[in-house]
Amino acid sequence: MRTQRTYKLAPALLLGGLLTASGCGDDETVTSSTAGGTATAGTTVGATMATSPEMTTQGPDTGGSDSGSSDTSNDTGECGDGAVDAGEECDDGADNGPGQACTDACTENVCGDGDKSPDEECDNGPMNGDDATCKADCTANVCGDGAKGPGEGCDDGNQNNDDECTNDCKLASCG
Repeated sequence: MRTQRTYKLAPALLLGGLLTASGCGDDETVTSSTAGGTATAGTTVGATMATSPEMTTQGPDTGGSDSGSSDTSNDTGECGDGAVDAGEECDDGADNGPGQACTDACTENVCGDGDKSPDEECDNGPMNGDDATCKADCTANVCGDGAKGPGEGCDDGNQNNDDECTNDCKLASCG
């Protein structure tokens, strides 16, 4: 009679032991064999964590004020706010715009973009060139710079008035 009781208690003890021991396992469903077949416990094995409104994905709420916004470390910011954010080359706030070092689109104002920045003498965009009024390096094409510009017959870049090109960038002539 004692063996019959042991057989009846064995599945219950086995199931109870498995459920108790399974608190530190992976997420699997517990299955155990009984004399009458297979029994599946309707429990998922694994650690669970209670959550509360005070918990966030970053950790516990530390109190403090909530401005209604989330963590700003991933925010791209806004062009014109004075802070260089992700995707911006520059941001001078209210000083962004035409003729400034930083454009309205928060990109550097560069030579050849057609917008004269503070460190450029000129900028005619794709019209820049050594034979144009604005050279490729955004400096003005002037007589004596060594580059023949519009209205110049020549430009040898020197101060010798007795050669083929005069100091006022005209071809020398006799008479």
